[in-house]
Amino acid sequence: AETYLLQALALARQLQDRAQEAEAHLNLGMNYTDRRMPADARKRYLKALKVARANSDLPREARALRGLGVAARERGAPQESLKWLQESLTVLQRLGNLLGEVETQASIITAFYDLGAWDQVIETAQQVLPKTEALGYRYGTGYVRHLQGLASYTLGQYPEARQLLGQARKDFESINASTAFMDAALGLVAEDEGNDDEAMRQYRFALSGIKPSEEKYELPVIQQDLGILLLRLEQPLEAISLLEEVHATWIEQGDRLGRLRTEAHLGLACLTVGSRARAEAFATNGWEEFQAGLPTGEKSQGWLWALYRLFIALDRQAEADTILRATYAELQRQARAIQNVDLRQSFFARVPLNRAIVAAYDQLHPVPRTMPVFLARREAPLGRTLREDELVPVTWTIHAPEDEAIPDKTAQRQHRLKRLLREAEARGAAPTDDDLAQALNVSRRTILRDMEILAQELSRPPTRKRK
Repeated sequence: AETYLLQALALARQLQDRAQEAEAHLNLGMNYTDRRMPADARKRYLKALKVARANSDLPREARALRGLGVAARERGAPQESLKWLQESLTVLQRLGNLLGEVETQASIITAFYDLGAWDQVIETAQQVLPKTEALGYRYGTGYVRHLQGLASYTLGQYPEARQLLGQARKDFESINASTAFMDAALGLVAEDEGNDDEAMRQYRFALSGIKPSEEKYELPVIQQDLGILLLRLEQPLEAISLLEEVHATWIEQGDRLGRLRTEAHLGLACLTVGSRARAEAFATNGWEEFQAGLPTGEKSQGWLWALYRLFIALDRQAEADTILRATYAELQRQARAIQNVDLRQSFFARVPLNRAIVAAYDQLHPVPRTMPVFLARREAPLGRTLREDELVPVTWTIHAPEDEAIPDKTAQRQHRLKRLLREAEARGAAPTDDDLAQALNVSRRTILRDMEILAQELSRPPTRKRK
């Protein structure tokens, strides 16, 4: 096909047919994309873009921009991908091409997912789904719901994730498309919710429904999830057999993150069956890879946490502590991409893996996260010493893991201040400015200044006047 497309390109140039020249470049770009040659695809799409713009050819310009977005994603550059796709969307909106808009918005959701901006995945999906449904675009509807469900799962929104993934499964089933990946994702949700039997059933069901076209990429992912569950359920022999098969696949495909995650769990499984020498070998290789830098890919904390546990099991505390610090830092890096405050809090508080990482890190770097206080009830009178029954116990969260994802100190303090006010209000209490200043270890003047800034967000005065 490449040979014929190059001949078509040469003929278009000979005829000075700019439209067909751009078309040939576009088709070559798609050919290279299908063959997983993103660098070559990028070159062709850039040439198509140049020719289309010179010819004021908006439809081909939009296609070239979208192709550049897809090629950037294949090259592991999600931020660049997002830029190209947003430019493509702007052109398509000028053209009034609704189907093109929807397809490009689905690609934008994918870019947000790759960036770890999971709240943006959810928000954008909510905007796109009514359009896909209005067009009767069942594949697009299922694809968008699938990504929205995965994002909800990553943020610890398990009921929402289960519902969305179930709906996506029905969408794909209605067009006779594979549902194996949705089944496996439902297994992940069940496992995080503590329903191991359901998780096992979903993983095995997903494996039974795998199609030949999915065996190269989807199969090892599902096998790995099942193998890790078997290990946790103390079935190491079956886990080792499955993980070794997956390990060979990752090596063949050159998937570094997949390989490293599998090796760390294989090391843990080997220890379980008494093969310490092999576990040490996996640990040593993992340490060398860790020092070489974190692999690219989504949610590398899964590998880091398994590697940390392997070093703990091998009594190699110094390396384990170093890995744990990097694991916590990776969580914080991901949290910075989550703009929604409530979802960022859910990411740390509701996801079992993330909770375990935070708990272990707090043992390494003890920081008081809560403070028990007695505050005045909201209806208590002013101007006199309060009786004991006019006070209410409140446990304030003064340091939460999600706070560190806010780099600006003032914004972080105001975020913490709002949380203290919410926690007090939930208990029917009204703190004084001095109460808040002491909890946050700042001056009363700073609190008063912050309260002025936050006044527009607050429905009513949440503090008591100073006596």
